Amino acid sequence: NDEDYEWVTQQLVKIANTCCQGRIVSVLEGGYRVQGGLTSPFACSVAAHVRNLVHPTQLQWIPALEAEAYAHVKRRKEAAIAEVLRKRALENADGQGAISGGDALPVRSKRQRAAVDYVALAKKMDEEKAT
Repeated sequence: NDEDYEWVTQQLVKIANTCCQGRIVSVLEGGYRVQGGLTSPFACSVAAHVRNLVHPTQLQWIPALEAEAYAHVKRRKEAAIAEVLRKRALENADGQGAISGGDALPVRSKRQRAAVDYVALAKKMDEEKAT
């Protein structure tokens, strides 16, 4: 969303202020199919990015401060997830029974792949190519 683009641009400007006298090259590639015109999510994200380039900050990139800010955001996100899980548990306890740990969030398992004999595969491909 546009808030993410705004944040990323702010971080890039800070790094540019620290590393290369604030110089940034920003390129927008073409080929997007935009539904909604000027109010589309894409247009809002571009506007947020350009707004932060036009009105840049003089702040510098200070790794220790950025790490502290990231840790703060991470703690807030974890607290929000815990709150959602707590509400789900309460909702399910009101008539459906408590949820088990596995029901809290969908779990996606990776597809198991069979081992590939690449030597045999290459030989088979060579044979097919020859015929």
